[in-house]
Amino acid sequence: VVTIVTAHFNMLGGRQPIGPDATLGHAANFLYMLLGERPDADTAQLMDKDFIVHLDHGSNASAFAARVTASTLADLHSAVVAGIATLEAIANKGINAKADGHARRLKDGLNEAFARNEVPGHARGLASLVHVNIGADCDCDRELCTMPYDEIQRTAASFPKTLLFRQAMLVNGVDLMGGMGVPTFMVSSTHEDAIVDQTVDAFSQALQDMRAEAAV
Repeated sequence: VVTIVTAHFNMLGGRQPIGPDATLGHAANFLYMLLGERPDADTAQLMDKDFIVHLDHGSNASAFAARVTASTLADLHSAVVAGIATLEAIANKGINAKADGHARRLKDGLNEAFARNEVPGHARGLASLVHVNIGADCDCDRELCTMPYDEIQRTAASFPKTLLFRQAMLVNGVDLMGGMGVPTFMVSSTHEDAIVDQTVDAFSQALQDMRAEAAV
C-alpha cells in the first residue's frame, strides 16, 4: 500500500516513483519512497509511532464530526464549528492526559505482574491502548515492540494461548476488546485508579491460573 501511495504522490508532483529499499523497515521505507532520502532512526521511529496511533484509533473525534456534518450537505462553516466543538472538553479538561495516565498505570501494573509471577512477557502501548505479549519478551521501550511480527504471531498471538488468556480474564471479571490477536486493553478518561488496579489484580490472577495449567 505504501508503495502505491508514495508512487501516486511523486507522480502528482511530476517525479518518478521511488522503489522500496529492502534494508529499511516499513515506516522508514514510507519516508524514503515519499521524500527520496533515507530517514534517521529517530524520524523513522516517530513515523512508526504515528502509524500505530492511526491504526489503533482511526479518525479522531473532531475530524469525524466535521466529516459527518459536511456529509449532510451543511455549509463548510457549520462543519468546521462541529469539529471545533468536539475539542472543547479535550482542550479544557485534561481528558487525554487523564486517559494516558491511567494507561501508564495499567501498563506498569501489568509488567509488574509479569515479573511478580515469573511469567515471560510484557505490556506495551501508546496513548490509551495497552497490548500484551504473553510467553515472549523483548528489550523494547514498552511503547513499540521490537519482536519480529512472525515471532509475535507464533508466541504472544497464538490462538490457543490467546483464547485461554481471555477465558482466564473473564473468570476474573475482565473482558478484553478485539478478536483473537494480541490481547489488548483500552483505557479511557472515565476509568478510575481503582478500576485500573482491579484489572491488574485480575491479570495477575489470570497469569497464576495459566501457570497452574502449564499454559505459560
